Amino acid sequence: MELAERKWRAEMELRERELDLKKAKADREQSAKESMASRLKLWGDGLRNTISRMPMEPVEVVSWLMALEKLFDQLEVPVELRSMLLRPYLNDRAKALLARCDLEKTGDYKAIKEFLLREMRLSPSIYWEKCNSLTRETSETFQQFATRLMSLFELYLESRNVGNSYEKLFDLIIYDRIKSVLPFSLSRHILALESAAENRWIGRHALVDALDAYVANMPSDKSKLHAATVSTSKNGSHSFVKSLSDVKSLAVESQRLEGNKTTNFAATPKPAVRKKCLGVVVCRI
Repeated sequence: MELAERKWRAEMELRERELDLKKAKADREQSAKESMASRLKLWGDGLRNTISRMPMEPVEVVSWLMALEKLFDQLEVPVELRSMLLRPYLNDRAKALLARCDLEKTGDYKAIKEFLLREMRLSPSIYWEKCNSLTRETSETFQQFATRLMSLFELYLESRNVGNSYEKLFDLIIYDRIKSVLPFSLSRHILALESAAENRWIGRHALVDALDAYVANMPSDKSKLHAATVSTSKNGSHSFVKSLSDVKSLAVESQRLEGNKTTNFAATPKPAVRKKCLGVVVCRI
């Protein structure tokens, strides 16, 4: 009995040691899998045949990034690895731009995305312009065309921080419609206000208030014409307007508003030239 008990205890101790060794080995393998390098290698090998190279056309980059983000979400790629997994698929221009990026932001996927889009001059206004001017290629299906259109519009809404708000979307549609009919001077004024705004647009209410305030403080056409004429005649230079064509346009607009017929403002009378025709003196002007 005593011998059998000692043998049983020895076998139990041996099994416990074996279990401890297996557990230590499993812990080492788990820690190796959780390390950054091993995780990058694991995800990089898995994504190698699923991601295409970034296109060269800036507008196509938008669709490429949207598809890449959807793939990352579907595969549940860790957020901290996305910026590193993105790098091998960048085109040469994007790699050169990323080399100038702040090192503190190179580990953040969203920061890299915003930096590349900004450096490629892809602003919200560009997204909206491309969305309106996009045409279907002869080699693509309507499904592909709709996908490209949706990608541009989604990125435009994202750049405006619309989210899932119906009110923001409604305001944005009215906002863009008002901006489409503005003259150059008002568009430039609104652009200056947008550059200082957090979301790069000031909202529908702020837009109409700013436009009304700007128009209310604009001088009338007659005062513009008078100031331009006095400034030009006294100083001999065009301090108010850059050229005589501006004065002409003001004069034509002023006469149009008064209901008078427009005249050629820049026409200067030529000196009368006397010629004899069959003994009769004819004055030609």
